[in-house]
Amino acid sequence: MPFLKALASSVAVLEADAAPLSSAVGIFSALRLCLDQSFAELPVAARSSIQGSLGRRLSLIQDPLLVLAFYLDPFWCPVRQRVAAMQWDGTTLPTLRGRAVEFLAGDDASYSLRLSRDLAAFLTYAEQLPVAFAGRDLHPAQWWVLMGEPFPTLRVVALRLFALPPSAAGGERAFKTAKLVHTAVRNRLDPAKADMQTRIMFNSAQLARADIIASYGRSCAEHMLLERLGMAAVDQAPAAPPAPADGTEGAGEEDYAGDIEEVAPAAFDAIVEGVVNGDDNE
Repeated sequence: MPFLKALASSVAVLEADAAPLSSAVGIFSALRLCLDQSFAELPVAARSSIQGSLGRRLSLIQDPLLVLAFYLDPFWCPVRQRVAAMQWDGTTLPTLRGRAVEFLAGDDASYSLRLSRDLAAFLTYAEQLPVAFAGRDLHPAQWWVLMGEPFPTLRVVALRLFALPPSAAGGERAFKTAKLVHTAVRNRLDPAKADMQTRIMFNSAQLARADIIASYGRSCAEHMLLERLGMAAVDQAPAAPPAPADGTEGAGEEDYAGDIEEVAPAAFDAIVEGVVNGDDNE
């Protein structure tokens, strides 16, 4: 059944190490929209039941920061424009987005104002992006490094959010590694030694992998969901990025396209560290 295939591939995306935090809400939202206008083989009653299940499932992990990550990922811009009024256990996504801003700002009115202004400016800019904008398949963390300069306050938040995985699959893999160390035959290992060997095995495997963010590309499952919603990429002129907050002219789209190829992993890490730590020289 096509829907079951789409659901299985979507779950596989969320369990992948490289999936950005925004994919959780993005995929759930896209699946609910697809049930409204696609998968004609499903009876109406089955669609309603599945939509309810998806809504309840997301409500169990209803975290305002998870929703904010969804709004900060340009890839999902066409989807979030359609789900603004959709109810998730009695709450809408824009409401949760507002709670995320309140949580991050706390009692700091000045920071809340800067963050809200950056968020409003970014959402306005993202709505003008064509479906096939340059950098569409980049990891959102890399997109914010390359294009986030006009939104300095929001940029720091975005980079920290997109450093988080959308699921606990990585932790489960760590437990599986521990089982390979502490076996029925080697069941008298000292706990400290078992912990050390587990860390070595797990971290060595991670270090042997390619850079997750630099090698990231949007999954076929995510592209398929957008295609079913009529949001497949087509050749369009990309929107020009807004000017940075300091009033200087922003980099043109052609320069940006070149930057995508030229930013090396080491330079990328340096930029991220500088932004997050508040180093204006980066």
